[in-house]
Amino acid sequence: REIGAGLIRLGVESEQRVAIAAETSINWVLAELGITLAGGATTTIYASTGASDAAFILTDSNSKVLFAQDQVQVDKILSQRDSIPELRKIVVFDGLSDGDLVMTLAELKELGREELVANPGAVDERVAAVEPEHLATLIYTSGTTGRPKGVELLHSSWGYVGAALRAEDILTPADVQFLWLPMAHVFGTVLITVAVEIGMVTAVDGRVPKILE
Repeated sequence: REIGAGLIRLGVESEQRVAIAAETSINWVLAELGITLAGGATTTIYASTGASDAAFILTDSNSKVLFAQDQVQVDKILSQRDSIPELRKIVVFDGLSDGDLVMTLAELKELGREELVANPGAVDERVAAVEPEHLATLIYTSGTTGRPKGVELLHSSWGYVGAALRAEDILTPADVQFLWLPMAHVFGTVLITVAVEIGMVTAVDGRVPKILE
């Protein structure tokens, strides 16, 4: 809720794209849920994506805010800054603020707390305004020729996935999910969806040798 309120404070509007460029981590999950609570739409970027392709995705999706894993991801975007004029802010998970374009996740959450004090209903109002046909996610796929292409997925798409997996009755709140697949891939979001729908515990870590810990 703090992340969502912080995005609202940054000016993110309904269905506006907010990108994430990172490896699989709990911060990706929290960022994606925060984007959803702000009524925005998540744009996915693999951490391994090159600077020019990352810039293309940000421009093509018209993303206003980017969540970046670390300074490596930030530097990619800064090297292409002139070609991404619509990008307003970079929120770094593991890094430092530059007092201008780049802010930390902690600073975004603080903005969110300020927004919730000034407007306690900010997040609830955004959630209530979401319609099934609203854009939820832009998944950029490399499985095509030429530049990556954004696949539009609606809230009704994820609602269907959650309902279908619940109907299969093979997962319960007593299960534990090990989530390590790339969150930039569509199946990663399927696994977030099932965790939220079923209410199961999920251990999140893109480093496979660490996930059992």
